[in-house]
Amino acid sequence: MSFTSKISLPEDNKLVLAPLFLLESWPEDLGMAGSLNRGSDRPIPDAAPFKKDLSVIRDRWYGENVGIYRILNILKQFSVQSTFFLNGRIASRNRVLVEQIKNGGHEVATETFDHTYSFMKNYAEEKEDIRKSVDEITSAIGERPVGYLSPGLKPTFNTPNILVEERFRYWVDLDDDEWPYWMKVNAGKILVIPNMRYLNDYSTFSESARTPEELFKIWKDTFDYMYEEADKGDGRLILWDNHVFIAGRPNRSVYLSRFMKYVGEHKFVSFSRADRLADWCYEGNVKLLERTWDKSAISPP
Repeated sequence: MSFTSKISLPEDNKLVLAPLFLLESWPEDLGMAGSLNRGSDRPIPDAAPFKKDLSVIRDRWYGENVGIYRILNILKQFSVQSTFFLNGRIASRNRVLVEQIKNGGHEVATETFDHTYSFMKNYAEEKEDIRKSVDEITSAIGERPVGYLSPGLKPTFNTPNILVEERFRYWVDLDDDEWPYWMKVNAGKILVIPNMRYLNDYSTFSESARTPEELFKIWKDTFDYMYEEADKGDGRLILWDNHVFIAGRPNRSVYLSRFMKYVGEHKFVSFSRADRLADWCYEGNVKLLERTWDKSAISPP
């Protein structure tokens, strides 16, 4: 763990939760046999005369048509302001929705322009994709996004250097810690806020996945254990992803609501936008470790 002394959290909380909500746009090969973006069931075979699985495409559209509004209502019900990670294509085609997210008090952060994986791009291609997404979101809401998440939480060696060059403040791809730290790169440094990917709702997506009820238990067990740890004096942080086309469905939303209600029954706990956690770190409220993005990215330090 990247801290050894007693630390505090904003507003004297002992545990802060930062649920992230992903509203994503998908590339043209979605639903096709060779696509890197999978569906929830078996793909159409290569030999099929019709090459695209329309059920996969319409399943994703649910997030933008319905799921996002249910999520926004749940957050409003529990007075939670959160962070939404968008592909730039969402901002280019649905500015009214992006403005609605911002006007609800939420942070709008970014991924790539659509959900194409960064590991398929060279340095120039990855940088141009990120810049294109930033430009669309900035145009839509009048603010430049400061947080970044790679599609699939799969960065490249180039990613953090690009983020520093493009003036991002924080990055949420990595899951190698439970507390923020500085990542040093050639271009400077960026704040890493670790992502608890085992809490990700995508784990309920495929036919063989865990049930939403099982995921709720994992959320609750994680919260309970870390809340008990925090009683010993160290602050704790829980940050994880939720996809609106998944979490926005009724049989899953019920557990998100139940979890937020459960958290709200505890003292000295709060929900936070990711950018406000980043601001708190940049203001020097706690001394953070520094790591270097080199061979240690693939080997233990």
